Amino acid sequence: MTNYERIKNMSVDELTKFFANHTDHYCAPRQLNQIYEKAINNITGRGITWIDAIKQWLESEVTEE
Repeated sequence: MTNYERIKNMSVDELTKFFANHTDHYCAPRQLNQIYEKAINNITGRGITWIDAIKQWLESEVTEE
């Protein structure tokens, strides 16, 4: 099995964890950063976790730019 095949066969949860371990918000796709930033409460400074943002992005529809 190739690395590509392994990644392609991952569940959303496995891919979320893989992505979270290999990237941060500085080098992530713009759409992912937008999900993360929009979830931050301006008053409390709290929002969703990076892993939750990645999962939302993986489960969202593709947008062409």
